[in-house]
Amino acid sequence: MRTVFYSATTLDGFIADEHDSLDWLFVRDRDESGPLNYGDFIKDVGAICMGATTYQWVLDHNARTGEEWAYEQPSWVCSPTVSSRRTKASPSPRTTCRTSTRRW
Repeated sequence: MRTVFYSATTLDGFIADEHDSLDWLFVRDRDESGPLNYGDFIKDVGAICMGATTYQWVLDHNARTGEEWAYEQPSWVCSPTVSSRRTKASPSPRTTCRTSTRRW
Protein backbone atom coordinates (compact mmCIF):
# COMPACT_ATOMS: atom_id res chain seq x y z
CA MET A 1 0.00 0.00 0.00
CA ARG A 2 1.21 3.51 -0.69
CA THR A 3 -0.05 6.97 0.16
CA VAL A 4 0.13 9.78 -2.37
CA PHE A 5 -0.56 13.32 -1.25
CA TYR A 6 -1.89 15.45 -4.10
CA SER A 7 -2.80 19.06 -3.54
CA ALA A 8 -3.04 22.32 -5.39
CA THR A 9 -1.75 25.17 -3.24
CA THR A 10 -1.13 28.86 -3.57
CA LEU A 11 2.39 30.23 -3.28
CA ASP A 12 1.82 30.92 0.43
CA GLY A 13 1.08 27.22 1.00
CA PHE A 14 -2.69 27.33 1.37
CA ILE A 15 -5.28 25.40 -0.61
CA ALA A 16 -8.05 28.00 -0.21
CA ASP A 17 -7.69 31.74 -0.64
CA GLU A 18 -8.29 34.33 2.08
CA HIS A 19 -12.07 33.91 1.56
CA ASP A 20 -11.91 30.10 2.00
CA SER A 21 -12.57 29.76 -1.74
CA LEU A 22 -11.12 27.32 -4.25
CA ASP A 23 -12.32 29.34 -7.25
CA TRP A 24 -8.72 30.18 -8.16
CA LEU A 25 -8.24 26.54 -9.19
CA PHE A 26 -10.80 26.84 -11.98
CA VAL A 27 -9.44 29.95 -13.70
CA ARG A 28 -6.05 28.45 -14.56
CA ASP A 29 -5.24 26.92 -17.93
CA ARG A 30 -5.00 23.14 -17.71
CA ASP A 31 -3.70 20.65 -20.21
CA GLU A 32 -6.40 18.01 -19.80
CA SER A 33 -4.44 15.50 -21.87
CA GLY A 34 -0.95 16.44 -20.68
CA PRO A 35 1.44 14.20 -18.74
CA LEU A 36 0.17 15.45 -15.36
CA ASN A 37 -3.55 15.48 -16.18
CA TYR A 38 -6.01 14.98 -13.37
CA GLY A 39 -8.10 12.28 -15.09
CA ASP A 40 -5.21 9.84 -15.30
CA PHE A 41 -4.23 10.60 -11.72
CA ILE A 42 -7.64 10.30 -10.04
CA LYS A 43 -8.53 6.94 -11.67
CA ASP A 44 -5.83 5.28 -9.51
CA VAL A 45 -6.84 6.98 -6.26
CA GLY A 46 -8.47 4.65 -3.75
CA ALA A 47 -9.81 7.17 -1.23
CA ILE A 48 -10.23 10.92 -0.70
CA CYS A 49 -9.60 12.84 2.52
CA MET A 50 -10.37 16.52 3.01
CA GLY A 51 -11.03 19.07 5.72
CA ALA A 52 -14.47 20.41 6.58
CA THR A 53 -13.89 23.82 4.97
CA THR A 54 -12.92 22.24 1.65
CA TYR A 55 -15.85 19.84 1.88
CA GLN A 56 -18.32 22.66 2.51
CA TRP A 57 -16.83 24.70 -0.35
CA VAL A 58 -17.28 21.75 -2.74
CA LEU A 59 -20.91 21.30 -1.63
CA ASP A 60 -21.61 25.03 -2.08
CA HIS A 61 -19.79 25.14 -5.44
CA ASN A 62 -21.75 22.16 -6.72
CA ALA A 63 -25.02 23.73 -5.57
CA ARG A 64 -24.17 26.95 -7.45
CA THR A 65 -22.99 25.25 -10.65
CA GLY A 66 -25.22 22.18 -10.73
CA GLU A 67 -22.16 19.93 -10.83
CA GLU A 68 -22.31 16.47 -9.29
CA TRP A 69 -20.05 15.10 -6.55
CA ALA A 70 -16.84 14.37 -8.46
CA TYR A 71 -15.57 11.38 -6.51
CA GLU A 72 -16.54 7.74 -6.84
CA GLN A 73 -13.97 6.80 -4.20
CA PRO A 74 -14.78 6.55 -0.50
CA SER A 75 -14.27 10.04 0.96
CA TRP A 76 -13.56 11.16 4.51
CA VAL A 77 -14.03 14.64 5.90
CA CYS A 78 -11.79 15.26 8.91
CA SER A 79 -12.35 18.15 11.27
CA PRO A 80 -12.70 18.84 14.98
CA THR A 81 -16.07 20.46 14.21
CA VAL A 82 -17.95 17.87 12.14
CA SER A 83 -20.14 15.05 13.30
CA SER A 84 -18.76 11.51 13.25
CA ARG A 85 -21.74 10.35 11.19
CA ARG A 86 -22.58 11.03 7.57
CA THR A 87 -24.21 14.45 7.25
CA LYS A 88 -27.56 15.18 5.62
CA ALA A 89 -25.68 17.22 3.03
CA SER A 90 -23.46 14.29 2.14
CA PRO A 91 -23.53 13.90 -1.64
CA SER A 92 -22.65 10.23 -1.57
CA PRO A 93 -23.22 7.26 0.72
CA ARG A 94 -19.45 6.77 0.45
CA THR A 95 -18.71 10.12 2.14
CA THR A 96 -18.20 10.01 5.90
CA CYS A 97 -17.46 12.85 8.31
CA ARG A 98 -15.14 12.11 11.20
CA THR A 99 -14.22 14.20 14.17
CA SER A 100 -10.48 14.63 14.55
CA THR A 101 -8.55 16.57 17.14
CA ARG A 102 -5.41 16.43 15.02
CA ARG A 103 -4.35 19.78 13.58
CA TRP A 104 -3.21 19.56 10.02
